[in-house]
Amino acid sequence: MRRMFRVKICGVTCPEDALLVARAGADAIGLNFYPGSPRFVTFEQARQVVGAVRAGPGVSVNFVGIFVNSAPSEIAAYVAELGLDWVQLHGEENSDHIAATRKAVGEEVGIIRAFRPGDMGDLDEIGKIVEEVASNCRKFCDTYRGLDALLIDARSNRGLGGTGEKANWSLAAVLRNFLPPQGAPLIALAGGLDPSNLAEAIRVVRPDAVDTASGVECSPGRKDPGKVAAFVRAAWEAFRQIGISA
Repeated sequence: MRRMFRVKICGVTCPEDALLVARAGADAIGLNFYPGSPRFVTFEQARQVVGAVRAGPGVSVNFVGIFVNSAPSEIAAYVAELGLDWVQLHGEENSDHIAATRKAVGEEVGIIRAFRPGDMGDLDEIGKIVEEVASNCRKFCDTYRGLDALLIDARSNRGLGGTGEKANWSLAAVLRNFLPPQGAPLIALAGGLDPSNLAEAIRVVRPDAVDTASGVECSPGRKDPGKVAAFVRAAWEAFRQIGISA
């Protein structure tokens, strides 16, 4: 059964880096199934990553599959074959697509939708999508949840994510306060996070989780041990400072 994560290292491409991330204390690993990403992994590569971590002693990690406008049936096949805990929709998936994904993957899999807000109008659009997803999911079954989490990423002309550009923390903080305290999706913050700015980002936004890819790399898709360790330490300490525990 999936659980909410706090510290996610995304764009892991090999078993060695996956074990590094897990042993450093991150509680989520992101596997990127978008072919346009420099951190893209094939199904076989992902299978090797998952297998290595699950066979390792003393580690418990969520696996998050990143998809961009993929068919819900394709996403469900990856979930079933790899045992993914979370699905991250990182494209332009509308409320119907998200609800269909919920129906396809079932109740036990968490669903994250990535957003790249640029102004206050985008926050209204996010709220509208959240409400529509909840309504559409209820059409399938009264017990189906909609979105479990929103991931706030940077708006960039260089790509859909992993660009190293910083997200709009001010808008993310507004969104944090905009959503109702009960029953709303959780907030994950991404976009240009690294060990040097992470504590400030968590203080300003107060997210439920943080996510990085390029911020802990030595090259696209390969993780730097020192940066990973520093990021994970900084994340847990910053969460502790604002009263959020594992």
